[in-house]
Amino acid sequence: IFLLFGAFILLCGTSHLMSIWVLWHPNYYIEGWIKAATAVVSIATLVVIIIKLPQALSLPSPKQQAELNDKLQEVNARLEAQHALNEDMYRNTLTAVVDNMVDGIVTIDETGKITSFNRACTQIFGYEAREVIGKNIMTLMPDPNYSEHDTYLSNYLTTGAAGREANAVRKDGTVFPV
Repeated sequence: IFLLFGAFILLCGTSHLMSIWVLWHPNYYIEGWIKAATAVVSIATLVVIIIKLPQALSLPSPKQQAELNDKLQEVNARLEAQHALNEDMYRNTLTAVVDNMVDGIVTIDETGKITSFNRACTQIFGYEAREVIGKNIMTLMPDPNYSEHDTYLSNYLTTGAAGREANAVRKDGTVFPV
């Protein structure tokens, strides 16, 4: 539509210029062809507008778009809140299960810092969770496991190969296998 309007305006201007030109130079055929082209483009523009008008009228107004955007934002906010609630419920359920296991479970991040320490670990190691969370896992290891751990962790992060026998150390200093 924009191209047709542009062509129509250009041809109209050209036909007006030709009307002035033919006052001194009798190029009536050229003027006629320009006016014929203007008429063809004008009719084509009319046909396209008639075809596209229902689509244009069905578009929402800016006010309707703003209302739809507001509703969409409300729905998104509710979905995010529901997702956060579901995530919290999942995390709480998982924490409850892990905390009530008889096996000790310690989780670490990719740098070796302890991120969780269940209740069984408190019994096993003698540390409270708040004493070890955020510290490096090597806090719970005697030598030589202590000095080998960074290499083991690096290998695990690059290859994904896990599993080794190691020893651990309790808060009171006693060493035991894990």
